Amino acid sequence: MKNSFEQGQYEAEEIGKQIFAEVKRLLLTQVLRDIKADV
Repeated sequence: MKNSFEQGQYEAEEIGKQIFAEVKRLLLTQVLRDIKADV
């Protein structure tokens, strides 16, 4: 039982990292678009 709990924790951590990376990418894209629009 402990093993599946650890597996679940690991998967949640990986999914969290992926979500964070995606959000960061989207924000960066938006910021760059805004900067280009201002120039």
